[in-house]
This record gives sequence, structure tokens and C-alpha cells, in this order.
Amino acid sequence: MTRRVVFDCMVLLQAAGRGAGPAAACLRAAERPDVELCVSDAGLAELRDVLGRPRVRKKFPLLSDE
Repeated sequence: MTRRVVFDCMVLLQAAGRGAGPAAACLRAAERPDVELCVSDAGLAELRDVLGRPRVRKKFPLLSDE
């Protein structure tokens, strides 16, 4: 049985910015073959916007352009 999960911008931001946190653990779990991660185009556009904000980059220094 495939499980579908939906992550919003904040979950993805927290996963990217804090690799040891609970959001990152959720993202790692979503990489399993029995899980389908559902993210909208609008959600990805929002994430790109948020990741480019200087204030966010300052708060999450581990983030890079990659």
C-alpha cells in the first residue's frame, strides 16, 4: 500500500534548514518506496521564494544555493 504525504513550504524549509529535526525525519521517511510525496507547483514556488530571503538564510546558515 502506498501512503501519500503532503508537505507544505514550512515543513520543507524546516527539513532543509535543520537536518536533525523532526521535519527532516519526515522528509527522509517520505523517500521510502512505499511513500508518495505530494507537493504542488505553488508550494514549490513558495519554497523557492522563501529560501531566497536574506532573513531566512541568516536564520538557517546551513542552507546553500544548491
